[in-house]
Amino acid sequence: MTYPEIHANSRTDISFKNKLDEELYTGDSPFIDTQSGMISLSWCNQNILITWIRGPLCNRVGQHVIESISDALVALKGNVPCEFARKPNSL
Repeated sequence: MTYPEIHANSRTDISFKNKLDEELYTGDSPFIDTQSGMISLSWCNQNILITWIRGPLCNRVGQHVIESISDALVALKGNVPCEFARKPNSL
């Protein structure tokens, strides 16, 4: 989905980590501690999550990170609009 009539500043890794858009952030993201940068949960990035969980040991994240991401996804479930095809699930 795109919104061509809306003009907004691009989001970057730096603006994400420094929470430059105060209205956007309500707490700390579990992705801040990762080395991967900004994340969008598209189909391609689901593969990244799978690699973090089940991939080679050098790519895996700790269980506490997985639990934190899962908790955040489950917490989002009630706030996802009906227009989305799927609601988020735990990892």
